[in-house]
Amino acid sequence: MEEKELVIRHSILLITRDVVEQSLAKIQLENLLLRQLYVGASRIALNEVIQDIQEVRKELGKRGIRVYENENLNGSMRVKYTSESQQNDLTLNRDEVKSMVSLNIQNYIGDVKEKFEKATAW
Repeated sequence: MEEKELVIRHSILLITRDVVEQSLAKIQLENLLLRQLYVGASRIALNEVIQDIQEVRKELGKRGIRVYENENLNGSMRVKYTSESQQNDLTLNRDEVKSMVSLNIQNYIGDVKEKFEKATAW
């Protein structure tokens, strides 16, 4: 994975984690019949996101890349990072960020679904 892709993945994973945490908090407040199922699935997805964040951080560290700022600017996300003692930054528009986060969440939900299917297979 290229340096820029790794930095983007890190930033998108952080946002994905925040979205899943917010959804989990909302689900826990709801009085739904299947609330425990939704909470359990959300926790599994959250744990996978956190594990992926740790793996990406480890890879960033190996490569000497330090992401030090994610900021939202007028519908865009700006990420600042250092690599080989050079300061770099990149900007993603809001639609790109939303699309990547949505795709991430779909993938994590798919993983959770597969785990449930394996666990309940006869």
